[in-house]
Order: sequence, then C-alpha cells, then structure tokens
Amino acid sequence: RNGIGVYTQKLWNALVDTGAARPFVAAEDDGTKGQEPAPEVRRVYRRDEDYGDKVFDAVTAAGCQVVHFQYAPDLFGEDDRLPSLVARLDRASIRAVITLHTVYGARLWRPLLRRPTTRSFHRALSDHAQLIVHHAAGMESELLRQGISPRKISVIPHGTAVAEAAPVAR
Repeated sequence: RNGIGVYTQKLWNALVDTGAARPFVAAEDDGTKGQEPAPEVRRVYRRDEDYGDKVFDAVTAAGCQVVHFQYAPDLFGEDDRLPSLVARLDRASIRAVITLHTVYGARLWRPLLRRPTTRSFHRALSDHAQLIVHHAAGMESELLRQGISPRKISVIPHGTAVAEAAPVAR
C-alpha cells in the first residue's frame, strides 16, 4: 500500500487489458499472509539477502520473457546484487525493464547528492537492461549526466493520482 504498489497494480491491470500473458509479482517475503492483491504474488526474496538466485529461479520457472523491476534503493540496495541479476537475465535472453523511482541514490533525504556509486550503479543496470524508465524530465537529465545512453531511457509519468489539497480555512 504505497506508490510502488499502486504503480504495480496499474501496470498489472494494463497488461491484463491488453491480453498479455498473466504477469506475477516476485515480491519480498515479509512473512505476511492474507488476501493477496489481484496479481499473482510469489514472495521470493528478502532485501537483506543475496536475492539474485531466488528471483532468477522464480522468473525462469515461470517462463518469463520480460521482467520489470520497480527499483528503489531501500528495496533492492545500491550494490552489485541487482546489476548482477539483470546481467544474468540478459545472458538467459530475458529482457529487463527497470523503473527507477529515484535517480539520486540511496541517500533519499539528500535528493541532489550525486554520489559516484549511484552513477556507476545506474550504468551497470543500463549495461544489461532493455530500458530504464523514470517519471520526469528532471530524472532524464540526471541519468544523461550519469552517462546513461538516451536510447535506454524512457519517461513514463508515474500514474498515481495527485490528491487535491483540502481548502484552507481563513
């Protein structure tokens, strides 16, 4: 129940509406059970582990041809795990699309900090990803500054509704 969850639900609905093969979500195993959302959810990884094998095995067992990662540093880390997984998928001829919910790195509260590790991390992702998706022109210009090829970048607005501000009593 957050922006990434809303984005995932909208993407899932759009894929189902087009008649695409039924997608599933390889979500973090947070130990919770209960009513699952409409997408088939397979809780296969934990963010505090080396999750590459678990995600790769789930993707290949499901016969996926395309994998879409909704990346945020707190979900996948800003280390070698995700770039290694994306490279492994590429070698298996499975295309990866990565939506970056931030392009500024793991220090979310310092959004204009351009860390060298963030640049090299994004470049490593783009080396093997089919496409890097983000939500605004400002993010595109930052990715270009980081050395990402414009052929790999796509701007797609986030799609979550913006709530109208409540009227302020005067």
